[in-house]
Amino acid sequence: MSHLIRVGVRILKIGSLNIQGELHAVTPLELHPERLVFLCRWPIPITPNVKLGYEINDGTDQISVAGRIVTEEPFMSSYLYHAEIYADQDQKSRITGMLNRMITDCGQGRLPYPHSNKYIIQ
Repeated sequence: MSHLIRVGVRILKIGSLNIQGELHAVTPLELHPERLVFLCRWPIPITPNVKLGYEINDGTDQISVAGRIVTEEPFMSSYLYHAEIYADQDQKSRITGMLNRMITDCGQGRLPYPHSNKYIIQ
């Protein structure tokens, strides 16, 4: 079985108003226990009063974490986002487990960047 990591983003809070926005699938390019790089077809609001949540799912485990977008830039017909993930130690370990399952099961997965534990997701 091949483990593909799927990521979705939703709005959790606007100002002091808690909401459960609809989960929208994005295209993950890079995942690290503290960072996420992804492509999205629509612009995501980048403002301090909007709190975003990320759902990370590999078919074996699923976690929800909060985070903030650090950078946004146009990329072809999409937007490229670099996000910081707010994860506790358990969530970081589970993200690492997802990456390990993906690399182990794929066998042909891309190797980590030199001197880093970041992986490219295909």
